[in-house]
Amino acid sequence: MLNSAASIANAGALAWVGQSGDFDETTSARTGVGAITLNTIASRGFDAAQSLIFATKRGALAGADLYSVGDAAASDTSKQISTVEEGAGGIASVLADFDVDLLTVGIGRKPLSIVGMGHVDTGVGPTWNWGCGLIHANAAIVRNAAGDYTITMPHGIAAADCEIIVIPDGPASANLFSASVVHVSATTKRITIAADASPSILTDMHFAVVIVANGAGPSCARIRAAAQVAPGAPPTYTWQFGFDGDVAITRTGIGNDVVLTLANGNNVDGLPATGSIAMIRPRGAVGANGLVSAYAAAQAGGATVECNTSQEGAGGAVGAYADLGFDLLVLEAK
Repeated sequence: MLNSAASIANAGALAWVGQSGDFDETTSARTGVGAITLNTIASRGFDAAQSLIFATKRGALAGADLYSVGDAAASDTSKQISTVEEGAGGIASVLADFDVDLLTVGIGRKPLSIVGMGHVDTGVGPTWNWGCGLIHANAAIVRNAAGDYTITMPHGIAAADCEIIVIPDGPASANLFSASVVHVSATTKRITIAADASPSILTDMHFAVVIVANGAGPSCARIRAAAQVAPGAPPTYTWQFGFDGDVAITRTGIGNDVVLTLANGNNVDGLPATGSIAMIRPRGAVGANGLVSAYAAAQAGGATVECNTSQEGAGGAVGAYADLGFDLLVLEAK
């Protein structure tokens, strides 16, 4: 279940914008540029081998502004977060300070609520393919420019009361991409998306939005499956639920077309054509020259999820497919 969420402001000094779940009694420290340590109290620790983490940058992307957020676990109660940004003019990435929304997923933890979720097709309009909760037919979306969108919701949620995770989702490519969110107001959120062209540029791309509340409340979605995957030929599960552990993960090429099979039994059908989101993030610490990104989507018929992972080229060269471990979360609208 979704167990912890936090919004961290980091402009050379850390400040909590909002924190909840296992993060609501957490101390933090900036140990260097782009280096954050989060320490939970003993009773709130969670095992890195039994949890997933997702992140989105807070603040508009300016084109040449790809980023990655990495993680490492010193212990159950101490986590290191690293933030990396594209170098000027597309050169090799460097550790950098920026604000970030974090979401963790673990088993048997205090649940948080998904209060809004939806998918945007940028090819026509843009427009919502579907949405639930705060994101539905009445949530307006406007394209300001390439890769720059404004969402206006009829019912708002303050920046300190939510985390928003933005998931660019295709089409599958070896290219690197990043997305960010600006909380303009409680009802207005701005999304920007950049793709690598060494340097990167803002670009139109389909994307999904997940809004997590910092407290109890009705949820418009449920977790269908989750997995932590280790790289290899083929990749293997570190742990999973909702996937079929008896079916091996397949891999077409390096970092390319990695396919996981969902469990299908006990009256559980495949994923619907609309109403589901596959969230993915390359796992592990990142450092200079370490930009990474990933793509995931349910395949035709909804019985499998395809994943692709990419990494920055040497010296800041355009990204290429790479075998990386990753966290994967499949959400389904209720």
